[in-house]
Amino acid sequence: WPEPTLSILPALQAETVLQQGQTNKPKFFKKIWGGDVEFQPLLNNYIPMAAKALLDAHALILKRSVAISMTDRSLPIRVAASLTQTSQNGGLMLIFDHNFGGGANAYSKQIIEAHLKGGNEVLRVWYEPNKLMFGATYYTSEENIDIKIKNLNQVFEICTTFKPQATLVNSLWTYINLPLVLDNLIRLKLYGYTQRLEVFAHDHMGICPSLFLLDENFKYCGVPEDIKKCKSCLKKNIQEFDVFFSNIDILEWRKNWESFFRNCDTIRFFSQSTKSHYLRAYPWLDKTNATIIEGHVVEDFFEQQVDLKVLESDDFRIGIFGFIGAHKGSGVVKAIAARIDELEDKASVYVFGSLDGISKGSTDSLKIMGSYDRSDLVALCEDNKIDMAFVPSICPETYSFITKELMLIGMPVATFDLGGQKELVSSYDKGHILELAGK
Repeated sequence: WPEPTLSILPALQAETVLQQGQTNKPKFFKKIWGGDVEFQPLLNNYIPMAAKALLDAHALILKRSVAISMTDRSLPIRVAASLTQTSQNGGLMLIFDHNFGGGANAYSKQIIEAHLKGGNEVLRVWYEPNKLMFGATYYTSEENIDIKIKNLNQVFEICTTFKPQATLVNSLWTYINLPLVLDNLIRLKLYGYTQRLEVFAHDHMGICPSLFLLDENFKYCGVPEDIKKCKSCLKKNIQEFDVFFSNIDILEWRKNWESFFRNCDTIRFFSQSTKSHYLRAYPWLDKTNATIIEGHVVEDFFEQQVDLKVLESDDFRIGIFGFIGAHKGSGVVKAIAARIDELEDKASVYVFGSLDGISKGSTDSLKIMGSYDRSDLVALCEDNKIDMAFVPSICPETYSFITKELMLIGMPVATFDLGGQKELVSSYDKGHILELAGK
């Protein structure tokens, strides 16, 4: 950076910080994002390379006064030359992301596909907490090249060496030393290394490290106006975010995020609910033109809708779809099943996906059916005579893909009265909104 005082962490110090925040909790990620396989490349020819080799190759290209011959074009040379040219032509897009699957990664794929179709190229970066390092993939129309990055220094060295036209912050979940990351993202914009800085609100992390807005009692908090409640909650809250963001001062947390937001060209929300939560923390967002509310584009590839007459049966069957962990309402699902058993009712609950990590099994009223393909949604509902789908999340979803998909096939859907799931169902003629107790 131009001033020495604004430099990122020295390599040794960076490694120390990473070591302090190191974690190995694969089960935790499965609970939160449903055990998805890591972000899958769009193409099959997936080629690995070290960041240092890429940076050394770029230095070599600059050093030579004549063009490097084709015979000298090793993989690092070829990639460095391609990145340099794409950057100079204004066609390089940079994405900061996590790598644990779910809706945020699905959105990354959409962005990458759209830019590749538009003739741009994409460099996607993420942090791997179990490996104490960063990863990246360089996407072109012809190949995907995997880049292993040693530390945060190398991340921003790459960002300043190959200047992106736009820097898109999709998710910073699990990033170690988050204030430093936010600070350096701001500098990319301020010092002209990127022309645009955009952020996508896939969660509520910009408000609180409890990205699902669940308090110390695992209840939806609603973003209290009294900041003292937030301070008290963070001291008692034992959710897994403490692994990555320990000893959090909520005022400092929001100060860092506010500095970042104020320098963003676009802050994209996927529901009015999410924006309303952010406005409680940052009222000034309502006065800036940078904020956009735009729902996800959900491909309607369903060729038919459910035949509601086919669903009729002697009992009442509730269908639940997805990887249901605690914040997605696993406790609610179990309570419903327990109540059915207690009443010796004929009703039953079918979970298509998993429940607290369990993907197969059944009791009298609870049937866990295992993973499914979304293209089979109509058949699953009809074959199992599901009367109503229920989205049991006890946290406000920033958007709910499964709710939208169930609406597209004409399935009756019930949700609690919060978040993006409520917004979707409220305008649906087969939608039912339930009051969440204790909200």
